[in-house]
Amino acid sequence: MNQKLWLIVLSSLLILGVSVAQATFRQVDFCPTLVAQALEEVGQNCAGLGRNSVCYGFNRVDATFTDIQDATVFSSPADQVGIDVLETLATAPLDMAEEEWGIAVMNVQANLPDILPGQGITMLLMGDVELENAAPSTPAETVEPLTITNVDWLNLRTRPSQRANVLISIPPRTTLLTDGTDETGDWLRVVYENRLGWVNRQFISSDTHLETLLQVPTQPTGSMQAFFLRTGITGVSCEEAPPSMLLIQSPNNMTVSLNINGVAFSIGSTIGIQAAEETDTMYIGVFDGHAQFEDSTRVEAGYTVEFALDESGIAQSGPENLRRFTQEELRSFQGLEGLPGNLLHYSFDMSNLGLDESSEPPTDVSSPPANPTTTPVQNAPESTQAPTTVQGNTTPTPMMGSTNTPVPPTPVPATSTNTPVPPTPVPPSATNTSAPIPTDTATQRPRPTPPRATPTPPGHGG
Repeated sequence: MNQKLWLIVLSSLLILGVSVAQATFRQVDFCPTLVAQALEEVGQNCAGLGRNSVCYGFNRVDATFTDIQDATVFSSPADQVGIDVLETLATAPLDMAEEEWGIAVMNVQANLPDILPGQGITMLLMGDVELENAAPSTPAETVEPLTITNVDWLNLRTRPSQRANVLISIPPRTTLLTDGTDETGDWLRVVYENRLGWVNRQFISSDTHLETLLQVPTQPTGSMQAFFLRTGITGVSCEEAPPSMLLIQSPNNMTVSLNINGVAFSIGSTIGIQAAEETDTMYIGVFDGHAQFEDSTRVEAGYTVEFALDESGIAQSGPENLRRFTQEELRSFQGLEGLPGNLLHYSFDMSNLGLDESSEPPTDVSSPPANPTTTPVQNAPESTQAPTTVQGNTTPTPMMGSTNTPVPPTPVPATSTNTPVPPTPVPPSATNTSAPIPTDTATQRPRPTPPRATPTPPGHGG
Protein backbone atom coordinates (compact mmCIF):
# COMPACT_ATOMS: atom_id res chain seq x y z
CA MET A 1 0.00 0.00 0.00
CA ASN A 2 2.79 2.37 0.94
CA GLN A 3 4.60 1.47 -2.26
CA LYS A 4 1.50 2.28 -4.36
CA LEU A 5 1.06 5.58 -2.58
CA TRP A 6 4.68 6.44 -3.18
CA LEU A 7 4.33 5.65 -6.89
CA ILE A 8 1.24 7.87 -7.11
CA VAL A 9 3.05 10.77 -5.47
CA LEU A 10 6.08 10.31 -7.70
CA SER A 11 3.91 10.19 -10.82
CA SER A 12 2.10 13.37 -9.75
CA LEU A 13 5.38 15.20 -9.23
CA LEU A 14 6.66 14.11 -12.62
CA ILE A 15 3.47 15.29 -14.34
CA LEU A 16 3.64 18.59 -12.47
CA GLY A 17 7.28 19.06 -13.42
CA VAL A 18 6.59 18.38 -17.09
CA SER A 19 3.65 20.80 -17.02
CA VAL A 20 5.76 23.55 -15.46
CA ALA A 21 8.55 22.97 -17.98
CA GLN A 22 6.10 23.10 -20.88
CA ALA A 23 4.53 26.28 -19.53
CA THR A 24 7.94 27.89 -19.11
CA PHE A 25 8.91 26.87 -22.64
CA ARG A 26 5.67 28.32 -24.01
CA GLN A 27 6.31 31.58 -22.14
CA VAL A 28 9.85 31.93 -23.47
CA ASP A 29 8.72 30.91 -26.94
CA PHE A 30 5.93 33.53 -26.88
CA CYS A 31 8.22 36.23 -25.48
CA PRO A 32 9.63 37.49 -28.83
CA THR A 33 6.10 37.78 -30.21
CA LEU A 34 4.83 39.81 -27.26
CA VAL A 35 7.90 42.07 -27.25
CA ALA A 36 7.57 42.79 -30.98
CA GLN A 37 3.85 43.52 -30.56
CA ALA A 38 4.47 45.80 -27.59
CA LEU A 39 7.17 47.86 -29.32
CA GLU A 40 5.09 48.24 -32.48
CA GLU A 41 2.06 49.44 -30.54
CA VAL A 42 4.11 51.83 -28.39
CA GLY A 43 5.44 53.45 -31.56
CA GLN A 44 1.88 53.99 -32.74
CA ASN A 45 0.36 54.94 -29.38
CA CYS A 46 2.95 57.53 -28.38
CA ALA A 47 3.92 59.08 -31.73
CA GLY A 48 4.16 62.87 -31.64
CA LEU A 49 4.08 63.09 -27.84
CA GLY A 50 4.00 66.74 -26.77
CA ARG A 51 6.36 68.41 -24.33
CA ASN A 52 5.80 67.73 -20.61
CA SER A 53 3.48 64.80 -21.31
CA VAL A 54 3.44 61.09 -20.51
CA CYS A 55 2.00 58.36 -22.73
CA TYR A 56 0.54 55.00 -21.68
CA GLY A 57 2.49 52.85 -24.13
CA PHE A 58 1.59 49.21 -23.46
CA ASN A 59 -0.16 47.21 -20.72
CA ARG A 60 0.28 47.73 -17.86
CA VAL A 61 1.06 51.24 -16.58
CA ASP A 62 -0.04 52.46 -13.12
CA ALA A 63 -0.07 56.11 -12.05
CA THR A 64 -1.06 58.34 -9.14
CA PHE A 65 -1.82 62.02 -9.50
CA THR A 66 -1.49 65.18 -7.45
CA ASP A 67 -5.28 65.47 -7.29
CA ILE A 68 -8.37 63.38 -8.10
CA GLN A 69 -8.78 62.56 -11.79
CA ASP A 70 -11.68 61.15 -13.79
CA ALA A 71 -11.79 57.33 -13.90
CA THR A 72 -11.04 57.34 -17.64
CA VAL A 73 -7.83 59.39 -17.33
CA PHE A 74 -4.69 57.42 -18.22
CA SER A 75 -6.46 54.08 -18.01
CA SER A 76 -5.57 52.37 -21.31
CA PRO A 77 -2.84 52.34 -24.00
CA ALA A 78 -2.44 55.55 -26.05
CA ASP A 79 -3.81 57.71 -23.19
CA GLN A 80 -1.75 60.80 -22.44
CA VAL A 81 -1.63 63.24 -19.53
CA GLY A 82 0.49 66.21 -18.48
CA ILE A 83 3.39 65.41 -16.16
CA ASP A 84 2.50 68.42 -13.99
CA VAL A 85 -0.33 66.34 -12.44
CA LEU A 86 1.77 63.17 -12.19
CA GLU A 87 2.92 62.00 -8.76
CA THR A 88 4.14 58.45 -9.42
CA LEU A 89 4.44 56.26 -12.49
CA ALA A 90 5.02 52.49 -12.54
CA THR A 91 5.28 49.95 -15.36
CA ALA A 92 4.62 46.20 -14.98
CA PRO A 93 7.28 43.50 -15.43
CA LEU A 94 7.22 41.23 -18.46
CA ASP A 95 4.54 38.59 -17.83
CA MET A 96 3.67 36.05 -20.53
CA ALA A 97 0.62 34.64 -18.73
CA GLU A 98 -1.00 38.07 -18.46
CA GLU A 99 0.47 39.24 -21.78
CA GLU A 100 1.84 42.31 -20.07
CA TRP A 101 5.02 44.32 -20.47
CA GLY A 102 4.55 47.79 -19.06
CA ILE A 103 5.99 50.59 -21.20
CA ALA A 104 5.49 54.34 -20.68
CA VAL A 105 6.99 57.22 -22.67
CA MET A 106 7.64 60.72 -21.33
CA ASN A 107 8.64 64.00 -22.99
CA VAL A 108 10.18 66.17 -20.26
CA GLN A 109 11.33 69.76 -20.73
CA ALA A 110 13.69 69.60 -17.72
CA ASN A 111 15.93 72.69 -17.87
CA LEU A 112 15.63 73.21 -21.63
CA PRO A 113 14.51 76.81 -22.35
CA ASP A 114 11.28 77.95 -23.95
CA ILE A 115 13.32 79.35 -26.86
CA LEU A 116 13.56 75.71 -27.98
CA PRO A 117 9.86 75.12 -28.66
CA GLY A 118 8.72 71.55 -28.15
CA GLN A 119 12.17 70.22 -27.30
CA GLY A 120 12.44 67.83 -24.36
CA ILE A 121 14.23 64.73 -23.16
CA THR A 122 12.71 61.35 -23.95
CA MET A 123 12.23 58.87 -21.10
CA LEU A 124 11.15 55.26 -21.65
CA LEU A 125 10.12 53.12 -18.68
CA MET A 126 10.31 49.44 -19.61
CA GLY A 127 9.40 46.51 -17.38
CA ASP A 128 9.51 46.65 -13.61
CA VAL A 129 10.17 50.39 -13.14
CA GLU A 130 8.73 52.94 -10.74
CA LEU A 131 9.51 56.63 -10.38
CA GLU A 132 8.23 59.37 -8.09
CA ASN A 133 8.37 63.07 -8.92
CA ALA A 134 10.72 65.00 -6.60
CA ALA A 135 10.81 68.35 -8.40
CA PRO A 136 9.21 71.46 -6.86
CA SER A 137 5.50 71.80 -7.49
CA THR A 138 5.93 75.46 -8.49
CA PRO A 139 7.79 75.94 -11.79
CA ALA A 140 10.54 78.53 -12.11
CA GLU A 141 9.60 82.02 -13.23
CA THR A 142 10.38 82.82 -16.86
CA VAL A 143 10.67 85.98 -18.97
CA GLU A 144 10.28 86.72 -22.66
CA PRO A 145 13.51 85.99 -24.60
CA LEU A 146 15.53 89.02 -25.73
CA THR A 147 17.32 89.63 -29.04
CA ILE A 148 21.08 90.19 -28.94
CA THR A 149 23.92 90.48 -31.47
CA ASN A 150 27.57 89.49 -31.07
CA VAL A 151 30.17 92.07 -32.11
CA ASP A 152 32.91 89.60 -33.06
CA TRP A 153 33.53 85.90 -33.52
CA LEU A 154 32.15 84.32 -30.37
CA ASN A 155 32.47 80.90 -28.75
CA LEU A 156 29.31 79.04 -27.72
CA ARG A 157 30.28 77.04 -24.62
CA THR A 158 28.65 74.12 -22.83
CA ARG A 159 28.80 75.92 -19.47
CA PRO A 160 29.11 79.55 -18.30
CA SER A 161 32.89 79.44 -17.97
CA GLN A 162 35.91 80.06 -20.17
CA ARG A 163 37.18 76.70 -18.91
CA ALA A 164 34.20 74.94 -20.54
CA ASN A 165 34.54 73.29 -23.94
CA VAL A 166 33.34 75.01 -27.11
CA LEU A 167 30.33 73.73 -29.04
CA ILE A 168 30.71 76.00 -32.05
CA SER A 169 31.98 79.46 -32.99
CA ILE A 170 29.39 82.08 -33.93
CA PRO A 171 30.19 84.52 -36.78
CA PRO A 172 30.11 88.28 -36.08
CA ARG A 173 26.82 90.20 -36.14
CA THR A 174 24.66 87.09 -35.66
CA THR A 175 21.22 87.68 -34.17
CA LEU A 176 20.58 85.42 -31.18
CA LEU A 177 17.86 84.86 -28.60
CA THR A 178 18.74 84.77 -24.91
CA ASP A 179 16.49 83.76 -22.03
CA GLY A 180 18.68 84.06 -18.94
CA THR A 181 22.04 84.62 -17.24
CA ASP A 182 24.30 82.64 -14.95
CA GLU A 183 24.58 83.55 -11.26
CA THR A 184 27.33 86.11 -11.96
CA GLY A 185 25.44 87.84 -14.77
CA ASP A 186 28.53 87.61 -16.98
CA TRP A 187 27.19 84.85 -19.24
CA LEU A 188 24.03 84.59 -21.34
CA ARG A 189 22.24 81.38 -22.32
CA VAL A 190 21.48 81.33 -26.05
CA VAL A 191 20.56 78.98 -28.88
CA TYR A 192 22.52 78.88 -32.12
CA GLU A 193 21.95 76.36 -34.92
CA ASN A 194 19.81 74.28 -32.58
CA ARG A 195 22.63 74.16 -30.01
CA LEU A 196 22.01 75.38 -26.46
CA GLY A 197 24.97 77.01 -24.75
CA TRP A 198 26.51 80.05 -23.09
CA VAL A 199 28.23 83.17 -24.49
CA ASN A 200 30.32 85.84 -22.78
CA ARG A 201 28.22 88.95 -22.19
CA GLN A 202 31.07 91.43 -22.79
CA PHE A 203 31.08 90.59 -26.51
CA ILE A 204 27.35 91.23 -26.95
CA SER A 205 25.49 94.31 -28.13
CA SER A 206 21.80 94.76 -27.45
CA ASP A 207 19.16 97.44 -27.91
CA THR A 208 17.22 96.03 -24.96
CA HIS A 209 17.89 96.02 -21.23
CA LEU A 210 19.50 92.69 -20.39
CA GLU A 211 18.92 93.45 -16.72
CA THR A 212 15.38 92.12 -17.17
CA LEU A 213 16.74 88.61 -17.69
CA LEU A 214 16.50 86.16 -14.80
CA GLN A 215 19.15 83.79 -13.53
CA VAL A 216 18.91 80.30 -15.02
CA PRO A 217 18.16 77.93 -12.10
CA THR A 218 20.96 75.58 -11.12
CA GLN A 219 18.61 73.24 -9.22
CA PRO A 220 15.77 71.18 -10.77
CA THR A 221 12.61 73.24 -11.20
CA GLY A 222 10.59 71.38 -13.85
CA SER A 223 8.29 68.42 -13.28
CA MET A 224 10.17 65.12 -13.44
CA GLN A 225 13.55 66.88 -13.73
CA ALA A 226 14.21 65.37 -10.30
CA PHE A 227 12.72 62.06 -9.18
CA PHE A 228 13.23 58.87 -7.22
CA LEU A 229 13.71 55.69 -9.24
CA ARG A 230 13.35 52.00 -8.46
CA THR A 231 13.73 49.11 -10.87
CA GLY A 232 13.13 45.41 -10.22
CA ILE A 233 14.52 42.16 -11.53
CA THR A 234 11.22 40.25 -11.73
CA GLY A 235 9.48 39.00 -14.85
CA VAL A 236 10.26 36.63 -17.71
CA SER A 237 13.38 37.45 -19.70
CA CYS A 238 14.16 36.78 -23.33
CA GLU A 239 16.78 37.99 -25.74
CA GLU A 240 14.39 40.34 -27.54
CA ALA A 241 13.34 42.20 -24.34
CA PRO A 242 15.66 44.74 -22.68
CA PRO A 243 15.99 44.37 -18.91
CA SER A 244 13.75 46.47 -16.67
CA MET A 245 15.26 49.94 -16.89
CA LEU A 246 14.73 53.64 -17.51
CA LEU A 247 16.13 54.89 -20.82
CA ILE A 248 16.78 58.65 -21.11
CA GLN A 249 17.82 60.48 -24.28
CA SER A 250 18.53 64.20 -24.58
CA PRO A 251 17.97 66.12 -27.83
CA ASN A 252 20.92 66.11 -30.20
CA ASN A 253 23.60 68.70 -29.28
CA MET A 254 21.78 69.53 -26.03
CA THR A 255 22.98 69.12 -22.45
CA VAL A 256 20.27 68.54 -19.85
CA SER A 257 20.51 68.55 -16.04
CA LEU A 258 18.79 65.87 -13.93
CA ASN A 259 18.66 64.69 -10.34
CA ILE A 260 17.86 61.01 -9.77
CA ASN A 261 17.88 59.46 -6.30
CA GLY A 262 19.83 62.47 -5.06
CA VAL A 263 22.50 62.24 -7.78
CA ALA A 264 22.85 65.50 -9.74
CA PHE A 265 24.34 65.18 -13.22
CA SER A 266 24.01 66.34 -16.81
CA ILE A 267 23.70 64.34 -19.99
CA GLY A 268 24.29 65.02 -23.64
CA SER A 269 23.55 61.50 -24.60
CA THR A 270 21.50 58.32 -24.30
CA ILE A 271 21.74 56.55 -20.94
CA GLY A 272 20.14 53.61 -19.16
CA ILE A 273 19.50 53.53 -15.41
CA GLN A 274 18.71 50.67 -13.05
CA ALA A 275 18.18 51.08 -9.30
CA ALA A 276 17.54 47.66 -7.80
CA GLU A 277 16.35 47.35 -4.21
CA GLU A 278 17.84 43.85 -4.10
CA THR A 279 21.38 45.21 -4.46
CA ASP A 280 20.95 48.74 -2.98
CA THR A 281 22.83 50.00 -6.02
CA MET A 282 22.01 52.37 -8.86
CA TYR A 283 23.74 51.79 -12.19
CA ILE A 284 24.02 54.55 -14.79
CA GLY A 285 25.31 53.33 -18.15
CA VAL A 286 26.00 55.45 -21.24
CA PHE A 287 24.97 54.11 -24.65
CA ASP A 288 25.81 57.25 -26.64
CA GLY A 289 27.50 60.56 -25.82
CA HIS A 290 28.45 61.14 -22.18
CA ALA A 291 27.24 61.89 -18.66
CA GLN A 292 28.92 64.44 -16.38
CA PHE A 293 28.62 64.32 -12.58
CA GLU A 294 29.12 67.02 -9.95
CA ASP A 295 32.50 65.66 -8.87
CA SER A 296 33.72 66.08 -12.49
CA THR A 297 33.47 62.35 -13.23
CA ARG A 298 32.74 61.99 -16.94
CA VAL A 299 31.30 58.71 -18.21
CA GLU A 300 31.63 58.05 -21.93
CA ALA A 301 29.68 55.70 -24.19
CA GLY A 302 30.29 52.05 -23.38
CA TYR A 303 30.88 52.65 -19.67
CA THR A 304 28.79 52.37 -16.52
CA VAL A 305 29.17 53.76 -13.01
CA GLU A 306 27.61 52.75 -9.68
CA PHE A 307 26.07 54.55 -6.70
CA ALA A 308 25.40 52.90 -3.33
CA LEU A 309 21.83 53.57 -2.12
CA ASP A 310 20.58 53.74 1.46
CA GLU A 311 17.36 52.14 2.74
CA SER A 312 15.26 54.99 1.35
CA GLY A 313 16.87 54.71 -2.09
CA ILE A 314 19.03 57.85 -1.83
CA ALA A 315 22.63 57.80 -3.04
CA GLN A 316 25.06 57.64 -0.10
CA SER A 317 28.21 58.66 -1.97
CA GLY A 318 29.63 59.72 -5.30
CA PRO A 319 30.16 57.58 -8.39
CA GLU A 320 32.14 54.39 -7.92
CA ASN A 321 33.49 51.52 -10.01
CA LEU A 322 33.70 53.20 -13.39
CA ARG A 323 34.04 50.33 -15.86
CA ARG A 324 33.14 49.08 -19.31
CA PHE A 325 29.94 47.18 -19.92
CA THR A 326 30.44 43.45 -19.57
CA GLN A 327 29.66 41.21 -22.52
CA GLU A 328 26.68 39.83 -20.58
CA GLU A 329 25.32 43.35 -20.09
CA LEU A 330 25.81 44.18 -23.76
CA ARG A 331 23.88 41.06 -24.78
CA SER A 332 21.01 42.03 -22.48
CA PHE A 333 20.89 45.51 -24.04
CA GLN A 334 20.52 44.22 -27.61
CA GLY A 335 16.74 44.47 -27.28
CA LEU A 336 17.10 48.27 -27.22
CA GLU A 337 17.84 48.16 -30.95
CA GLY A 338 14.18 47.30 -31.51
CA LEU A 339 12.88 50.55 -29.97
CA PRO A 340 10.61 52.54 -32.31
CA GLY A 341 12.69 55.17 -34.07
CA ASN A 342 9.88 57.72 -34.06
CA LEU A 343 10.07 57.92 -30.24
CA LEU A 344 13.78 58.82 -30.19
CA HIS A 345 15.63 62.00 -31.10
CA TYR A 346 18.24 59.94 -32.93
CA SER A 347 19.25 56.31 -33.30
CA PHE A 348 22.22 54.89 -31.43
CA ASP A 349 24.41 51.94 -32.32
CA MET A 350 24.94 49.30 -29.64
CA SER A 351 27.43 47.30 -31.72
CA ASN A 352 30.31 49.76 -31.22
CA LEU A 353 30.14 49.48 -27.43
CA GLY A 354 31.66 46.00 -27.28
CA LEU A 355 35.25 47.17 -27.56
CA ASP A 356 38.33 45.47 -26.14
CA GLU A 357 37.96 45.55 -22.36
CA SER A 358 41.71 46.03 -22.01
CA SER A 359 41.48 49.52 -23.46
CA GLU A 360 41.46 52.40 -21.03
CA PRO A 361 38.38 54.44 -20.14
CA PRO A 362 38.09 58.15 -20.95
CA THR A 363 39.09 61.01 -18.67
CA ASP A 364 38.80 64.77 -18.42
CA VAL A 365 42.54 65.30 -18.83
CA SER A 366 43.07 67.09 -22.13
CA SER A 367 45.96 66.43 -24.47
CA PRO A 368 47.50 68.49 -27.29
CA PRO A 369 45.92 68.08 -30.72
CA ALA A 370 47.60 65.67 -33.10
CA ASN A 371 48.37 68.57 -35.46
CA PRO A 372 48.18 71.77 -33.38
CA THR A 373 47.95 75.05 -35.19
CA THR A 374 51.08 77.21 -35.21
CA THR A 375 49.07 80.44 -35.24
CA PRO A 376 49.40 82.11 -31.81
CA VAL A 377 46.19 83.05 -30.04
CA GLN A 378 46.06 86.83 -29.64
CA ASN A 379 44.36 89.09 -27.11
CA ALA A 380 43.19 86.17 -24.98
CA PRO A 381 41.37 87.45 -21.85
CA GLU A 382 42.44 84.34 -19.91
CA SER A 383 45.73 83.55 -21.61
CA THR A 384 47.26 82.49 -18.31
CA GLN A 385 44.90 79.56 -17.86
CA ALA A 386 44.17 76.86 -20.40
CA PRO A 387 40.81 75.07 -20.35
CA THR A 388 40.59 71.78 -18.50
CA THR A 389 38.48 70.14 -21.18
CA VAL A 390 38.73 70.32 -24.96
CA GLN A 391 35.76 68.86 -26.82
CA GLY A 392 36.61 65.91 -29.02
CA ASN A 393 40.22 65.91 -27.83
CA THR A 394 40.34 63.91 -24.60
CA THR A 395 42.58 61.06 -23.59
CA PRO A 396 41.48 57.94 -21.78
CA THR A 397 40.93 58.04 -18.01
CA PRO A 398 42.37 55.11 -16.06
CA MET A 399 39.62 53.11 -14.38
CA MET A 400 39.83 51.08 -11.18
CA GLY A 401 42.70 48.61 -11.26
CA SER A 402 44.66 50.40 -13.98
CA THR A 403 48.09 51.91 -13.40
CA ASN A 404 49.35 55.41 -13.91
CA THR A 405 52.79 54.34 -15.14
CA PRO A 406 53.96 57.02 -17.58
CA VAL A 407 54.68 55.90 -21.12
CA PRO A 408 58.29 56.68 -22.12
CA PRO A 409 58.63 59.13 -25.00
CA THR A 410 59.42 57.78 -28.44
CA PRO A 411 63.16 58.17 -29.16
CA VAL A 412 63.98 60.83 -31.74
CA PRO A 413 66.18 59.54 -34.62
CA ALA A 414 69.71 60.79 -34.44
CA THR A 415 69.53 62.21 -37.93
CA SER A 416 66.92 64.72 -36.84
CA THR A 417 68.78 65.97 -33.71
CA ASN A 418 69.45 69.70 -33.79
CA THR A 419 68.93 69.82 -37.51
CA PRO A 420 67.44 73.22 -38.37
CA VAL A 421 64.48 73.18 -40.70
CA PRO A 422 64.46 76.09 -43.14
CA PRO A 423 61.27 78.14 -42.92
CA THR A 424 58.78 77.83 -45.71
CA PRO A 425 58.62 81.06 -47.74
CA VAL A 426 55.26 82.83 -47.46
CA PRO A 427 53.96 84.30 -50.74
CA PRO A 428 53.21 88.03 -50.56
CA SER A 429 49.61 87.34 -51.53
CA ALA A 430 49.08 85.41 -48.30
CA THR A 431 50.00 88.37 -46.07
CA ASN A 432 47.29 89.43 -43.59
CA THR A 433 44.74 86.93 -44.87
CA SER A 434 44.41 84.84 -41.75
CA ALA A 435 40.82 84.12 -40.80
CA PRO A 436 39.44 85.48 -37.49
CA ILE A 437 39.66 83.01 -34.64
CA PRO A 438 37.70 83.23 -31.37
CA THR A 439 40.51 83.61 -28.83
CA ASP A 440 39.23 83.54 -25.30
CA THR A 441 41.80 80.91 -24.25
CA ALA A 442 45.45 80.26 -24.92
CA THR A 443 44.96 76.65 -26.01
CA GLN A 444 46.41 76.04 -29.45
CA ARG A 445 44.00 73.87 -31.36
CA PRO A 446 42.29 73.91 -34.77
CA ARG A 447 39.37 76.31 -35.03
CA PRO A 448 36.54 76.61 -37.57
CA THR A 449 37.63 78.72 -40.55
CA PRO A 450 35.07 81.47 -41.30
CA PRO A 451 34.48 83.05 -44.71
CA ARG A 452 37.36 85.23 -45.84
CA ALA A 453 35.70 87.71 -48.18
CA THR A 454 37.30 90.66 -46.31
CA PRO A 455 40.42 90.33 -44.13
CA THR A 456 39.60 91.10 -40.51
CA PRO A 457 41.69 91.07 -37.34
CA PRO A 458 41.53 88.00 -35.08
CA GLY A 459 38.48 87.80 -32.84
CA HIS A 460 38.53 87.56 -29.08
CA GLY A 461 35.04 86.50 -28.02
CA GLY A 462 34.28 84.50 -24.92
